[in-house]
Amino acid sequence: MKLWTVLPTLLALTLAAYSPVRAETCATQDGKVAPECRCPSQTKRISSGALCSVQRPEDRAAGLPSCFEQYECRPIAAAARSPRTMMIFMDWGLATVSPSAGQIIEAIRESMTPSSRITISGHTDRSEERPAQLARARAEAVREALIAAGVPGRAIVRLDAAGTRGLPVATSAGEREPRNRFVSVTIR
Repeated sequence: MKLWTVLPTLLALTLAAYSPVRAETCATQDGKVAPECRCPSQTKRISSGALCSVQRPEDRAAGLPSCFEQYECRPIAAAARSPRTMMIFMDWGLATVSPSAGQIIEAIRESMTPSSRITISGHTDRSEERPAQLARARAEAVREALIAAGVPGRAIVRLDAAGTRGLPVATSAGEREPRNRFVSVTIR
């Protein structure tokens, strides 16, 4: 067997053995990449190039290509997702999830991945009584609504009763502000 006949294959095997990524060589008889020559799932094509050699007369007569496409595949890195926060607003003095919050609960459920983790934080405005207890009750009500909607309980990693800390609208003591009565749900 002549060296130039096996050179493309040897080069491809060498690249595959010493490369941290998957390397394949493939071509159809007309020199085009075969349809089955694709990166496996969860990988992406990072480079391609031709491995050329001197074509033997018998290969040319058989219609075999002189160049084979070489490409490398790399695992697709999980996209770093930035935390996403959604807010569910509550009525004054209550810790119940209104039916209108159903769309938000559904959006939270749909945006979950198997590795997602949720933090729930309840808030109250400065006019509500017992803010720490009410904020905790609000966070627990949202947790129950999420679980009822199909969010796995193990994905909820923290409940926080923020009360009047970190309110979006500054108010004086005793002032009612509907935008400060909410539960924030952060998905990481």
